[in-house]
Amino acid sequence: MGWLPVIGVFLATVILGCSIFGNDNPGEPQFFSGLAVYQRECLACHMEDGRGVPGMHPSLVGSPWIEGSSEVLIGYLLTGGFGPAVLMARFDFLTDAEIADVLSYSRAAFGSGVGAISATQVANIRLEIR
Repeated sequence: MGWLPVIGVFLATVILGCSIFGNDNPGEPQFFSGLAVYQRECLACHMEDGRGVPGMHPSLVGSPWIEGSSEVLIGYLLTGGFGPAVLMARFDFLTDAEIADVLSYSRAAFGSGVGAISATQVANIRLEIR
């Protein structure tokens, strides 16, 4: 009984990855590396399903941050938000590739498929906010 949820999540992740990126799409490795970063850095607050913890950590599902401008989203992750009311940690210690991967994964898994983010985009925004 204890393994059933784990198997279900694994199968859902594989199906989601294949359905979003297709088997021959070069974005598929980015999806899975982004999933790994998400599990390591984001899961504790935003939960496995991206719905967060009501009243504590916001949902990523359908979030205007996830579905909006890639530049703003990258800046948000690098700075931990844009103001004292935001209580998210800074993730500027992640590499450009890790940030691109986790944001691309999040957009694919929890957004409306607004598109992948490249490490070059992250590097450019990182330079702008320094």
